[in-house]
Amino acid sequence: MPFIKIITSCPISKEQESKLGKTIELVPGKCEVFLLLCFEDKCHLWLRGENSEPMAYIEASVFGNESYAGYPAFSAEVTSTLQNVLGIVPEDCYIKYEDITAGAVAVSTSTAKCFGDAMKDKLILTVFTDPMMGLSYESEPIMDRLATRYARQIEFRYVMALLVRDVSDFMLPEERDMDPESGIRCYCRRLALIYKNEESIGGLPINMDGFCLFDSEHRSSRPLNLAYKAAQLTEPAKADVFLTELRHATVLGCRPTTHFDEILRVVCKVGIPEDTFVQHYQDGSAEAALEEDLAFTRSLGIRSLPAYLTQYGDDALLMQSFDYHVFEDNITRLLDHS
Repeated sequence: MPFIKIITSCPISKEQESKLGKTIELVPGKCEVFLLLCFEDKCHLWLRGENSEPMAYIEASVFGNESYAGYPAFSAEVTSTLQNVLGIVPEDCYIKYEDITAGAVAVSTSTAKCFGDAMKDKLILTVFTDPMMGLSYESEPIMDRLATRYARQIEFRYVMALLVRDVSDFMLPEERDMDPESGIRCYCRRLALIYKNEESIGGLPINMDGFCLFDSEHRSSRPLNLAYKAAQLTEPAKADVFLTELRHATVLGCRPTTHFDEILRVVCKVGIPEDTFVQHYQDGSAEAALEEDLAFTRSLGIRSLPAYLTQYGDDALLMQSFDYHVFEDNITRLLDHS
């Protein structure tokens, strides 16, 4: 749910405005679907004591990008676009980035359908996530408080949104220039620091000792997403416990859960029948279920995780936050409206 404000000293036409929206897609996990753009043109701007040349000030507010992934590419592209479209040279552009902690947007229930229609007397909270996510781990206390606060009134559902399709999408250019094993090792060290920084969100401990989630043969978090879908197909009543244990194995146990043998360790721990699980994992049924989740995620324009879809009756709200009170306020709004 990004917001970009562009202030310029020169005029901006409608046609020029339309050329600027796609630039946000250079920030990984963001897209134009829920991009809110604000243009203020013909403003009185001064730079270096002069205002004879066109200049711009850009504010980019993006949810959940504490690692600043994609910002260098965005900076280069937005200044290049401003130069090409408005004739503003890059050295006359100032950019301010702001990481926002909460955001919400109303969505239609026809778009928000998941696993059937929302129940009139039930509050449905659908979590779009990936089992590898430290942010979902740090959000567990919020989910626990909501479960207690709304007791029998709330139902949690989980949609796999596949955070890492290929690790190279998140690697720096210098990491991609290395041989695959060395580059991915460097990325994993950087990712471990990102995980550790997320401890402050929920206060839960994160262990990154010897972190090695990815390597040259395990480049995606797809195995973890497939594993949850296989668990759902095998034993639905234990699937959510499996998701929690798989997340904990990744974030607390620092296990390489992209490896199938590590996934099977969690399967055994939770008590899911291994033979049936492996069958679903390998016969294409889990893959088909995952593709349904990904299609649903795309239909809502979700590109930043975790995201939450709250439904009650005919009303639905798509949101992102790490603040319990934001969840509570939005749920109250839905319940009061219905």
